[in-house]
Amino acid sequence: MRVNLLYKDKNLKKIEIGELERNLLQDLGLDIVINSMSNGEELSKEIITQVLVQPLTEENEIVYRQEIVQDAIENIDLFKKLNKLADDVIESKKKSLFWMMNKKPSGVLFSNVRMMETLIEYLLELKKILENPGYVTSEGLKTLIENTRKILTQDYIDQLKQLLKILEFKEIITFSTKIGHANRLSEFVLRLKEEKGSILKIFSKDKGYSFVIDERDEAGFRALSEIKDKVLIDIAKLVHEAVSSILRFFEILKEETSFYIAVHHLHETIKDKGYWSCFPKINKFFPNRVIKDLYDLSLMFVTKEKIIPNNLQEKDFITFIVGANQGGKTTFLRSLGIAQTMFQAGLFVPAKSFDSHINSSLFTHFKKEEDVNLESGKLDDELKRMDEIVKRVRPQALILQNESFASTNEQEGSEIATQILTAFKENSIETFYVTHMYTLAKAFIDSQNVNYLVVEVDDNGKRTFKVKPGKPQSTSFGKDLFYKVFDGVT
Repeated sequence: MRVNLLYKDKNLKKIEIGELERNLLQDLGLDIVINSMSNGEELSKEIITQVLVQPLTEENEIVYRQEIVQDAIENIDLFKKLNKLADDVIESKKKSLFWMMNKKPSGVLFSNVRMMETLIEYLLELKKILENPGYVTSEGLKTLIENTRKILTQDYIDQLKQLLKILEFKEIITFSTKIGHANRLSEFVLRLKEEKGSILKIFSKDKGYSFVIDERDEAGFRALSEIKDKVLIDIAKLVHEAVSSILRFFEILKEETSFYIAVHHLHETIKDKGYWSCFPKINKFFPNRVIKDLYDLSLMFVTKEKIIPNNLQEKDFITFIVGANQGGKTTFLRSLGIAQTMFQAGLFVPAKSFDSHINSSLFTHFKKEEDVNLESGKLDDELKRMDEIVKRVRPQALILQNESFASTNEQEGSEIATQILTAFKENSIETFYVTHMYTLAKAFIDSQNVNYLVVEVDDNGKRTFKVKPGKPQSTSFGKDLFYKVFDGVT
């Protein structure tokens, strides 16, 4: 059996969380979202992280997972029952330390038979849960239910129990062998005990030969034990593999249901805080986005102030976000990055409507605070991080840049950024770039496929925290900050 609640035809591959992945989570504030979703559970936190840093890039994969998320929202009790059952199985494995420690084939067989007997009861409980699953519409859950019904029939369970009873070998072990060079035994074949009433037993007149080992013959008993292990080694491996396979099924069930329980928890938290979410629509054209009332999900967890949502409509490879300081440029950039990441994880997103294309991957390049451990300057660090992105980026990727190359003077920073953005644009790589460098923004003003979003400021210089289409201005809005800081100072 396979779980397949995250992917239709494979399990989640655990990857190493490298610097680029850590930057993505930290820059977007996704680590805050993950901590809330996981409720402090390390396993849940690990699985959520793995899912978010491995974006789905095929429409059918996204739809497959979206459907299961919708089932989790409507029928969380089913996921909790499956999760609890899987947890019980894992705990029973931990208690059976001898199952992992025993090395001799006879010991391995004995302990695995005992473990399999326990697992049969858990399989029956799984069957019972899935016989009355409640409201289920997704292909993933329907397939799991149907496969469980087909495999875990009463006839199958009865045969499995009977086989385990035979493998206990309470009386004798029967096997055949060949006598080879120097009278050494080889080619051991285990012969399962014939049941009472077997026609073979009725007509068999061959009583065979036997011998008895003296109770003081330690070497004889040792030799007999070695023969027994040689006879049982293949069947011991087979039963061990069967037990390991079932245990792995329940371990995956635990991981994947933990993810959906966390997703349900996030969905309820969003509602409780008075915000909204929607399931995205997939746009087949690139680039093409139409978004309504998008907000920064990470900000929701750290502020009591009402978050101002934004709209977006763009069909361009480069989008500059410019305007007044403290006007919400970075917040908007984060909100887009979080939403796109959640979209390509098959989740709902923090917006009222979200129509977007699929990106091949997503990277962030945000300015960093001064790090005393840096062996080189901040500009060198920025260039190194961009170099790592360039090594992995592919066409139709999305790169979110926040004040990139602002650690040097405007002329040099603008020149570096212009060359990089030009290369991205030529290779169909999408970029959103928050910048105060007028020289950079102006360099693309007559270019095709370039969009500008400007922070909205009212007549009194007050930020509305809205972004709207516009053109870059040469002012850096330093005057309003000056008066704000030195108001009343003579």
